[in-house]
Amino acid sequence: LFGTNATVGATTVITGSAAVTTTARCFYVVVDIGAGAADAQTLEASIASIANVTVGTDTISGTPSIAGTTTLSAPSVIISGTIYANETPTAYNCSTGNVTVRVAKNGTLSQSVLCTAAGGTYTLPGVTGAVAGDVFTVFIDDATASKQASLVTKVNDGTTDLTLNLYQQRVIVRNENGVATTNTNMGAYDSANNANIKFTESAGALTIAAANKLIVWTGDTFTPGGTVSTTASGTAGNPDGDLTIQTGATLDMGTNALAIGGDFLNSGTFTYGSGQTTTFTATATGHTIEDGTNNFHHLVLNGVNGGWTTQSDITTAGDTTITAGTLTNGAFTFTSPNIAVAGGLTNNGTVTVSTSLSGAGTFTNGTTGTLNIGFATAPTITTLTATASGNTVNYTALGFNCKVTSYHHLILSGGSSPTCSVTSVAGDLTVNGTGLLTTTSSITVGGTTTVGNGRTLSNGSAFTFISPTITAIGTGQFTNSGI
Repeated sequence: LFGTNATVGATTVITGSAAVTTTARCFYVVVDIGAGAADAQTLEASIASIANVTVGTDTISGTPSIAGTTTLSAPSVIISGTIYANETPTAYNCSTGNVTVRVAKNGTLSQSVLCTAAGGTYTLPGVTGAVAGDVFTVFIDDATASKQASLVTKVNDGTTDLTLNLYQQRVIVRNENGVATTNTNMGAYDSANNANIKFTESAGALTIAAANKLIVWTGDTFTPGGTVSTTASGTAGNPDGDLTIQTGATLDMGTNALAIGGDFLNSGTFTYGSGQTTTFTATATGHTIEDGTNNFHHLVLNGVNGGWTTQSDITTAGDTTITAGTLTNGAFTFTSPNIAVAGGLTNNGTVTVSTSLSGAGTFTNGTTGTLNIGFATAPTITTLTATASGNTVNYTALGFNCKVTSYHHLILSGGSSPTCSVTSVAGDLTVNGTGLLTTTSSITVGGTTTVGNGRTLSNGSAFTFISPTITAIGTGQFTNSGI
């Protein structure tokens, strides 16, 4: 080896000599690449101008040279994936409509590529200088709303390549490093930087643009640390305003408000703090609420002409308020301490309310509906419609007071001298519990009156009690002081 150490500039020549023996001699160049080197710079190295070599009495003449060129490659993250038109998924055909995919790192635009493949595949040039936790914002930069897509994630390191599929009209929240993504992360590069990014973060609040759906990616966690709102949908059946928590994913709202403009599908975990409010704001019917195995604290439905149907059991720790629109409980259990209805609530499953049922709206018990009322005072809701054939209303509190309206099946299972001035039961009347229940009005029962064990049903004086069949079970009895 010959020559001395030198700092290489644009071109540096190192000269020297070395003794050659009968042992083979290898000549090479060692280059230590410093921190100032940049990705894609070219390095050329050569061993040239070799003079005559004398071996013993023989001389080998000539000027051979050895040369090589290499391109420097800094550590980088290469992002590739497929663009999908929907979640079916159907790949977007870039060959008939080229789109540009870009990536920003920590708020600075980094790389871009034009997608031209029929299968919607893309590969971005490597993003250099990344470290664990850096925020990558990947998006389709196209002015056509139906082609746009946005994705935010946090990388695990600066060298692991990523497969990030993009779904048009969807905003996807991910994290590759196992640390929850926040609204602040979302705001690193948003619509304020490029109008084709379909979300905006401002003062800790995240808003998803119209015609877009928010997805928390499978296995990942989104802890906003502020409010989250999707835009109110005026048409069911498209991604506008929808929110999906995929399998294994977690949306942790804490005490921050959540506004969902479309459908809600929770296949993962939805968590909330005490007092948190989730509001549904759609302005068209046909929307769905599937809460999986999780619940809500306060639940509000407030969309003029909005209509939602439950797709799972729902329990609220706090209040349920229907300010505008109609909620239909499917064949599920809906449990809430307080239900206030200014719009409409239709029950085709089981609704249990333990503290109050109020409001100027209408509660309709459908043919398969069961309404369990667990508080003593009479419900103050303006309209309770419970006449559909087959539906049941059950008063369960001690000393309950019935709402005076017409019923189909009516169960009075609370005790301690209740008050019930109901006059019409088209189906069956069942009186359970213990103690005495005395009628305070005339009543007509279309089906069977059953008095449970330990209960006494007494028809008060001057009242008429009409029922085709009266059955007493065990020590239950019916007494008549009226007509």
